Amino acid sequence: MGRFGDAPANVPLVIEGHGIVLDVARKPWRRTRTASGAGRTLSWWWVGFYALAAVAVGAAVTWWAWPPVLTSPTDLATAEVEAIRTGLAATGGAGAVFTLLLAVRRQRATEEMDAATRHDAEQRRMTELYTVAVEQLGHAAAAVRLGALYALQRLGQGFPEQRRPIVNVWCAYLRMPFLEPDADGLDTGEAAALRQELEVRLTAQRLLREHAHSGPYEDKPASRRYWGDELDIDLTGATLHDLDLRECRVHPGTSFEKARFTGDSWFNHASFEGGETTFTRASFTGRHTWFEGATFKGGATSFHDATFDGATSFFGTTFTGAAFFADATFTRETWFDGATFVSTAWFSGATFDDSRPSFAGVVASCGEEHAWPEGWVLVPSSDVEASERESSDIDVTWGRLVLAEDVETNSEKFAGDATAESAGH
Repeated sequence: MGRFGDAPANVPLVIEGHGIVLDVARKPWRRTRTASGAGRTLSWWWVGFYALAAVAVGAAVTWWAWPPVLTSPTDLATAEVEAIRTGLAATGGAGAVFTLLLAVRRQRATEEMDAATRHDAEQRRMTELYTVAVEQLGHAAAAVRLGALYALQRLGQGFPEQRRPIVNVWCAYLRMPFLEPDADGLDTGEAAALRQELEVRLTAQRLLREHAHSGPYEDKPASRRYWGDELDIDLTGATLHDLDLRECRVHPGTSFEKARFTGDSWFNHASFEGGETTFTRASFTGRHTWFEGATFKGGATSFHDATFDGATSFFGTTFTGAAFFADATFTRETWFDGATFVSTAWFSGATFDDSRPSFAGVVASCGEEHAWPEGWVLVPSSDVEASERESSDIDVTWGRLVLAEDVETNSEKFAGDATAESAGH
């Protein structure tokens, strides 16, 4: 693990330094650890071993070349000299090989040290860039804060191991309290400063869309700038203005719990995948909130106790897991027309202040427990098309949501169907 300076107290900094390991010939080198990484040196024990091996090679060659005893004295002396000369040559050759081995090892050790030095310098530079950028996010000038966001983006592009903490910083910035520029009681200077801050926050939202919400979508591969599924997009309590995630794969690690959506919110044809999707106690204060054609896949979706102040549309939205709208408040026009609920749909305690909501053409599974808004009932229907069901389970009985008064006034029309599911069931 690399050693780095402390990050700012309000931003977690986690950096992993990877030691550099070069795979050389499989010899029993003794490993020594350094602050830069893993270096390997040849122990003195092995130096002695190779020296003795060289001597042994020379002795063996000398013994092999030594003349037999039956040789004449003159020839014996000459042969002995030649044998000794051959043995010394063999010893010298073995020594030369060992010297070459040491030279190669020395060169590789030098290369390892240079690589480790470059790695440490790179890690220090990365830490400095991160620290400076995070500090600049607190600068009084909006232009400096914008530059800090883009500096973090460049850092994440160059150092993938830094992407998670960088995204955490962006999310933390959006979670900071923010007063809208058109709030009452602001003077001209305060409103201008808040408009500049709004531009900084919109940039942070765009960066999250570019790097976190750009994964594989339908038949399209992930964007080259996508930073992976390992991120945590924690926007709990964040203030998000004019959020636009149309035709995006919303990152599976995203939480919108208690988030405040100002301006218009666009989730048209967005894909929510992975585990639970939570908008619990979120507030949508803008004029329009659009989830038209969105798909919630996988786990449950919660809009429990959420507030929708503007016109809201879930037209054609599909929920494959349980969908909870309990205690949600819809202030203006609300449309769920053509939505599909594969699992539980729960609207217990939901209020619609402006007018009766529209659930025309809603399709749902009759085998699940539901709590529909007052005045709407689910009646089994045999004409639900496969494209509407979002499920291939042939054992599931599907139904359509209709007004209870229509069931009462057209009792003969529904006589052939099973008993309708009333509100609360």
